[in-house]
Amino acid sequence: MAKTARAAVVDTSTGEVVGDLYDGDRILRLESYNYLNSREKISADYVKLYLKSADALSRAEGMTTPAYKVCLRLLPYVRYDTGLIAHQNGEPLTAMEIVELFGDMCEKTVFNSLEEIVKHDVFAKVRRGKFVHYAANPYIFMRGAKVNKTLIKLFSKSDWAAMFAEQ
Repeated sequence: MAKTARAAVVDTSTGEVVGDLYDGDRILRLESYNYLNSREKISADYVKLYLKSADALSRAEGMTTPAYKVCLRLLPYVRYDTGLIAHQNGEPLTAMEIVELFGDMCEKTVFNSLEEIVKHDVFAKVRRGKFVHYAANPYIFMRGAKVNKTLIKLFSKSDWAAMFAEQ
């Protein structure tokens, strides 16, 4: 099936049609092109951390330093769309795999920190059969521009969602 042009690009000095625009096409202005070319991309691997949430998280009453450390060190494992704490292949990290990431902390401290993080609605426990996994609160941090509706619903009643709505 041939695409049908939705608009024509016309040379205003001659009136000649020099191109077509189709659904989904975009025009990139010279100023935008120059701006984009004057910037360097240093990494595509990032996690968004909302400023208002970051400030509140750093001052969360009862949040211990080990819990804060566990929270921050798990950020590279937040997956796109699902918010799951998982490997690059999407396979969720088990609690024991999380403990192994923290060779500088004892097992009990890591488990207590995870419980504290869940209590503060920073992460949620997600049960899949007999396994427990963790998901990050998208009102605090996330990967990408969108998350699935299940993740939003999971955290929609948290204080973080209410704080986000106030913005």
